[in-house]
Amino acid sequence: MTTLSQKYVLKAMNAYPYELETAVEALQLALSYNQEEVNALILMGKIYTEYLQDYRMAKYYFKEAISINIDAIELYPSYAKLLILNEEYEAAEKVIKRGLTVRGVDKGSLFVQKAIMFEYQQKFAEAKEALNDALLHGYNAEFESYIKSEKDRIQRKMNRLPKVQKEEVLPQKETKKGFRLFF
Repeated sequence: MTTLSQKYVLKAMNAYPYELETAVEALQLALSYNQEEVNALILMGKIYTEYLQDYRMAKYYFKEAISINIDAIELYPSYAKLLILNEEYEAAEKVIKRGLTVRGVDKGSLFVQKAIMFEYQQKFAEAKEALNDALLHGYNAEFESYIKSEKDRIQRKMNRLPKVQKEEVLPQKETKKGFRLFF
């Protein structure tokens, strides 16, 4: 049986993202009945991230949600996205790493967020590697097509880099004698 707060969360999920006003009202009602309604906190964090661009408030809602249920599977991709947008790359990496240990989480989405984080930092080779990991955790053709197009887009960025900068972007491999090789 669903509680009143869960009923309002379901109403908000039904309204999101097309009727944001209705979604926010339903989330506020859900949180007024139960301040620890994790799904309401997560959805509120997503709205503050994606539509209101109030990263401080979004972070508040995500932190509240994680303090209540560290294994909330919907939390990690959205929280990582917020941290990346806010250029908190170390924190984003920790959230992604923790999220990958949670049972049932969409690992493909987390690897996509990791790729985006590397791309923001212009670490294109690492971004492509993260997208390869995402491919291993994708389970439909649409996701696979999306990942392949992202890899192609990043490759085009790499091709536009001057030769000197390309060498800085490529990962280096050490040999036994301590020499570094590019691959």
